[in-house]
Amino acid sequence: MDPIDGTVGRPTCHASFGAGAACFICKSKREFQLHIPVLLDMRHRNRQERDGFLVRVIREECAHQLLGELGNTPIFFVRDALKFPDFIHTQKRHPGTNMRSPTAMWDFWSLSPESLHQVTILMSDRGLPQSYRNIDGFGSHTYSFLNAQNERHWVKFHFKTMQGIKNWTNAEAAERVAYDRETHQRDLFESIEKGDFPKWKFSVQIMPESDVGKHWYNPFRTRTIR
Repeated sequence: MDPIDGTVGRPTCHASFGAGAACFICKSKREFQLHIPVLLDMRHRNRQERDGFLVRVIREECAHQLLGELGNTPIFFVRDALKFPDFIHTQKRHPGTNMRSPTAMWDFWSLSPESLHQVTILMSDRGLPQSYRNIDGFGSHTYSFLNAQNERHWVKFHFKTMQGIKNWTNAEAAERVAYDRETHQRDLFESIEKGDFPKWKFSVQIMPESDVGKHWYNPFRTRTIR
């Protein structure tokens, strides 16, 4: 993973979550670090092809790192962890051509029906964000908080852009890549330079440990939108 682009900001807490999150977030007097990394094929990528949304919460005593593997999508391609290495191989370069292979990608997706929801989002308008400032971020996995009473709560993290969702068409994206391969980082830097600071609303979805078996869905599944 190569966290190339990003910026640094500070959290502002407006409410206590009451599940151990107050200490984790509201007392973070240092900073949030936002990185937009390349998780898959790192060679010859332009800034329109970021595929991660990584946030580090820097505190006085430690640093917490949250990683949403697909950045602006809340779900993932596979349910079975054993399929993950096969999926990653389809995103890498073909050993015979040293080029990416759409055939390999679609071969895997077509044989994995559980990928349909994620593929639908990927191929929708949201597949080409106009800038880093216009995407949401999702923690993907389910984490846990322990409060002062040693009570566990299962949580999911959501970073919702306050700049609104904006996307390119295929033609618009192709035009911009043709003359500037750093459009996203340039947009982020120039916006900050002129005082137009990007903001995300950081929300935590909370479920008491005792509620896990009371719902029709599996709260630990990365393919389910809650």
